[in-house]
Amino acid sequence: RYLTDYVEKSYLLTLTHTFHPYWSVYVENQGVFSELHNDFIFRTGIAYLLTDYIQIEGSLGVNTQTKPSSTFVNLGVSYRLNFHKDFTSAEEINFEKQKNEEKGLKKLMKKDSKQEKKRNRKAKRK
Repeated sequence: RYLTDYVEKSYLLTLTHTFHPYWSVYVENQGVFSELHNDFIFRTGIAYLLTDYIQIEGSLGVNTQTKPSSTFVNLGVSYRLNFHKDFTSAEEINFEKQKNEEKGLKKLMKKDSKQEKKRNRKAKRK
């Protein structure tokens, strides 16, 4: 906060480790500095990915300041808003189109080959 009578500066450092595709842990340090007080807050927590879009999380935290001192527990649920769309270049689109056309031609050739074999068998019988 810069536009107040008591300017406050802060930082936040986070270290996260994923030890399983669904589980992760983190350790966090936050510092708050102002003319009125300085404070360091330490947090640690664990998160579990319930689905591709829902995560549940729990954390513990404590600060170093004695007046007021605080210890806290946090439980939460997060929902992922996924608005990401993959970019597909014109070259990739043309490649896919060409691949599908080739696949169709191979199917057609196989079908024609089967029909020709069938005609040959019928011709041999006569």
